[in-house]
Amino acid sequence: MAEAQSIDNRISELIAYQNDLFRAGLLASSKRMDAERKGIRGHYVFTPGFEAVPALSKIQILKKIVEFSDFEEENDPYGQHDFGAVKLHGYNIFWKIDYYDLIFKGGSENPHDPEQTRRVLTVMLASEY
Repeated sequence: MAEAQSIDNRISELIAYQNDLFRAGLLASSKRMDAERKGIRGHYVFTPGFEAVPALSKIQILKKIVEFSDFEEENDPYGQHDFGAVKLHGYNIFWKIDYYDLIFKGGSENPHDPEQTRRVLTVMLASEY
């Protein structure tokens, strides 16, 4: 039982590491290439509400998402760094990473395996959740 939990914890830590790398690519193409070299690929999606945020605020919000490190039991119960919330200039923003198969048709069977997984990071207004 403890061994299975230890394996689950190691898998969650690996997914968290991969998600942090993927999130770092949100603003910097060099960071995106670093993630891709490690097989971590996917798409970044902005909802219509987030797209409507003024450009300067949008860039500042994305920077906060990239730098986000306030992971705790409440917002990261599985320790995978796949969700966060930031506030800036009166905007409440959520971001979420989901795991898909290689052709984005269904969920990934093994989200810790980059050879079987593509990520989608969605940035949205909290009111769009």
